[in-house]
Amino acid sequence: PEDTATETPTFTATPEDTATETPTFTATPEDTATHTPYYSPSATRTPLTQGEGSAVIDPDVAAAGTGGNTMTITYSAGATAWSGGTLKVIIPSGWSAPSLTTTDAGFFTVVVSGGEHGGYYRNGQTIIVNISSLDSNTGTVTVVYGSKSGGGPGAVAQSSPGTAVFIVEMDPLGTNTLEIEDSPGVSVSMPTPTPTITQTSTLTPTNTFTFTATPTATYTSTPVPGQGTAQIMPDMVLTGSTGNTMVVEYTAGSLSWAAAPGYGTLRITVPSGWSAPSVLSSSPGYFTASSAGGTIAGTQVSGRDMIIYCSGLPADTGTITVTYGNKSGGGPGATAQPGAGTAVFTVKMDAGGTYVDEIPSSPYVNVLAPTPTVTYTSTPDNTPVHPLSVEISQSGDETTLEWETAADANLYKVYSVSGSSARLNEFPAQWNVIATVLPTPVITSYTYADSPGSEYIYYVVTGVNASGESNPSVMQAKRRFSFDFNPERSNVYRISLPYINKYTSASGIVADIEGNTYSSSRISQLLLWNPFTQTSIVYQYSQSFERWIGNDWAVDAGTASSNALYINVKSAFDLDVAGRDKGVGLVFYHNAPGTGLSNSHKRSMPYTSVYTKASEIVNEIEGGTGAGTNTKIDRVMVWNFETQTFNIFMYSASLNKWIGNDFDIHPGDAVNIYSTSTFTWSPRLVITPVP
Repeated sequence: PEDTATETPTFTATPEDTATETPTFTATPEDTATHTPYYSPSATRTPLTQGEGSAVIDPDVAAAGTGGNTMTITYSAGATAWSGGTLKVIIPSGWSAPSLTTTDAGFFTVVVSGGEHGGYYRNGQTIIVNISSLDSNTGTVTVVYGSKSGGGPGAVAQSSPGTAVFIVEMDPLGTNTLEIEDSPGVSVSMPTPTPTITQTSTLTPTNTFTFTATPTATYTSTPVPGQGTAQIMPDMVLTGSTGNTMVVEYTAGSLSWAAAPGYGTLRITVPSGWSAPSVLSSSPGYFTASSAGGTIAGTQVSGRDMIIYCSGLPADTGTITVTYGNKSGGGPGATAQPGAGTAVFTVKMDAGGTYVDEIPSSPYVNVLAPTPTVTYTSTPDNTPVHPLSVEISQSGDETTLEWETAADANLYKVYSVSGSSARLNEFPAQWNVIATVLPTPVITSYTYADSPGSEYIYYVVTGVNASGESNPSVMQAKRRFSFDFNPERSNVYRISLPYINKYTSASGIVADIEGNTYSSSRISQLLLWNPFTQTSIVYQYSQSFERWIGNDWAVDAGTASSNALYINVKSAFDLDVAGRDKGVGLVFYHNAPGTGLSNSHKRSMPYTSVYTKASEIVNEIEGGTGAGTNTKIDRVMVWNFETQTFNIFMYSASLNKWIGNDFDIHPGDAVNIYSTSTFTWSPRLVITPVP
């Protein structure tokens, strides 16, 4: 992780953007990710006859032909300090090919401790890691092959028994790699019948014999009641409203669900007053179920309960999506309860049978009363203009929207959708009306309490009169950042801000997070990237002065730079950020070779932009992803806080195309774009902003 800071009498920064206290506050270029290793001008090379260092693999046993394997290869540096070196891990023949696609069996990740990598890629069965720097003797490089962190199934082992050697090669100062003295191996044996414990309907464990993926006896875990989480969308409806489609998404806990022919059970209770659930497609309460990672074994109704049976749902990552009020079969959609209040959709589960227990936090919907019906006394010649000067703000769990009152509007409708890509929903068919609001003099507003669990929420407002409804206003956005802290790793986050938001300075952000500017319980550093100098502007907490010091920089979201933020987290917390976007021409500068400057541009992408994938940005700027499409940019990256590394989509000069991880882009992500020329780009928005 880059941009970290330590405390000294000055503020300077190393090539990893570390910052220390000085009268000025700068930081040098961050780690770059490139397909071609670089060489330090000061490095002197002593030729090696054999690769240095050592490597281990965990686990060191596997069953032939089995899937779901995750192999962790840890390389420890030898006596030579690395600078611009190369590490290779060659996956044995017959195993899944390594991949940068998160859903592939051979997906792999790389983490460097005691140094930094400059990017990684694969060539056939070989994983290649460019190492910018690595400490001698203590530095390590960890490659997790068959990683399931992105939803992949894990690697498939070779089909025949034997020893699978994972060859490790290295060159600390270049690309002429040599195999280390003892590459690690895995003992691959045929799977054998081994006892496992399965759950019966009497909850009495019985022994059965099955083929397992390990050559030794293993036992399944004892089920833990009520595991997993669930959320519901939309989380706001009007009392008595019809045509509602509610989507409940359940995510498995730490226990895997029984494999076929066994199954687990998900039971969701529909609140009283709502349409009764049904398996008939023409009914208002018709529901369907699908699964990511598992297999739906059946659905049924019992009173107000929707019951879903699912086999093989993987722990932690598997999901079951239940669509209640589904209109796909011609049904009208569900009717909400007649009274205002909170409607809890109680979720219960059993991973190995039908004895369900409620999960720790069932999702709920805010059911809001509509305003009184408006009686129109005349029909205007025109529909209202779209609401102007719409603003969003939040205080605790309350969100407020306000806008200029128009003379020709008899009422206003407030629409909302939830979910990362919901901003792209067709309007108004796929948006939800959460309120009708009568106008007030000068400024009209609406305030409501948010529902928990909504990470992304979008809003628009329309004006209504007897002639009809206006176009939607400029879109507002709210993002809930959930910052995690893990003492076993660095805790770096990179985030962006809406182009128009409540913050004006670094100290204002600190005060919002910490409650003041003289403590540091949640974060220790807040940095802003300067693309002109390719350095970071540092604002950090000083233990000696017991206050935040440094350059209290101005927030530049919505400027021609719109730079993203770097945050170093000390403890877990949530932060709500709300705002709207505007059209901005982002300027990208290119520093010629020999200047000593990189060409990194860490940018805040508009929260309401049209882009969902890295390739969409490349296609718009370059016109494609094939040969010669690197005239303006050659790399797009986004920070992955879970692995503390970058996801990289880059142009390969040797392959003449863009390669790597075509990662998803979410509102609030900081996108790092590397320029190859100077140009201006205006990101497109879902709704063109209005005043």
